Amino acid sequence: MTLPGIGEEEAGKIIDGRPYSEKTELLRKKILPSSLLYRIIDKLTINFKAFNEVGKAKEKETFLAEMRSSKTIRTVKTASGLSYQDLKAGHGAKVVNGKKVRVQYTGWLQDGTKFDSSLDRNKPITFTLGKGEVIRGWDEGIQTMRAGGKRRLIIPPVLAYGDKGSGGKIPPKATLVFDVEVLDVEP
Repeated sequence: MTLPGIGEEEAGKIIDGRPYSEKTELLRKKILPSSLLYRIIDKLTINFKAFNEVGKAKEKETFLAEMRSSKTIRTVKTASGLSYQDLKAGHGAKVVNGKKVRVQYTGWLQDGTKFDSSLDRNKPITFTLGKGEVIRGWDEGIQTMRAGGKRRLIIPPVLAYGDKGSGGKIPPKATLVFDVEVLDVEP
């Protein structure tokens, strides 16, 4: 298999099962021209970027389909403007203000753009509920859950990042959608 624009012989010098350290040794000893290596890196970078964009588009499509199908799930709207849907009932310990909770989450903009996910990092977050360690929409939306429960939070800007947005990923005045699963609650 060769990459577009790279000849069979050139590719054979690189793609022959050698470990990375040996490939860099080939470059250092001038067995492999650096211009060829840079062409390969450029092409791989372009291919990875295209692959990543396809993945993001599929994620967005899946999210929007889930949002359409979740219209049949009972939605609760609070006085503050927060809406939530229980996706899975929890049967563990109750979440209580002042206690530490450990959660997995994924966050999207309303258009389906994913901006963060603890699942992608495989690293849940832990915080003390009601202490302002997370956005207000989380403090309010999680407080009636139980460990093992999963809930979709639809958080208006006033309970999220307001007029400023956050970190370039969340624009000003954005309504945010989070799927949050409570893994456990501090006893």
